[in-house]
Amino acid sequence: LLSIGDASNTSLQVILQLGAALEYPNEIVDTPSITCEHDCMLIKVKTSTTNPSHIYADDFAEDEECASRNQNRLTIPLGSCGMKTEKMVT
Repeated sequence: LLSIGDASNTSLQVILQLGAALEYPNEIVDTPSITCEHDCMLIKVKTSTTNPSHIYADDFAEDEECASRNQNRLTIPLGSCGMKTEKMVT
């Protein structure tokens, strides 16, 4: 691991390896559940201790419509929060 790349790459690899070894007091313990409804998408997570402190759509952490705090679920309205839709023919 330490013989790969220059000094900056080596430092990065060591930091990433240490970060992967850390345990957080509240972790996601199961695959998140995602349900698509006609007007929204519902995401639910199970964690090891309490509700997660912050769940949000990428790039929309501060948008109240796209984030939830201290809950185990997030409901994203259809077409909001950077969501793109695509019709599929079956």
